[in-house]
Amino acid sequence: MTKTLNLDELLGTQKTIKIIFGGYEYFMLPPEAMGPRQMAALSNFNKTLSLDLGTEEISEEEAAKIEVMVDKAIAIFCEDLSKVKVPFMGKVQIINFYMEESGLAAKAKEAKDNPGN
Repeated sequence: MTKTLNLDELLGTQKTIKIIFGGYEYFMLPPEAMGPRQMAALSNFNKTLSLDLGTEEISEEEAAKIEVMVDKAIAIFCEDLSKVKVPFMGKVQIINFYMEESGLAAKAKEAKDNPGN
């Protein structure tokens, strides 16, 4: 009997998350392929910033911090895309799309709804 460890399957290479911008394709790093530092940074991003910018008034300093955080989040899952000049709201859409398609949004909601599990 042959036992097989399929790292492609485990590391998420079977499901590709792709962004198209400016005629170029950018492939996102699957969460399963992230290292501990990347996962920690993304987790901290989720805890710190809600992308629903809503009607709450923010200062120039807070806005600058938000921009830096959004850029860092994109660099976590697609370094190539982080080097491209993308409008801010496009970056927000990229993060939202990635979080939904990767399943991280559902995991974050479950963790929030069931603390301590």
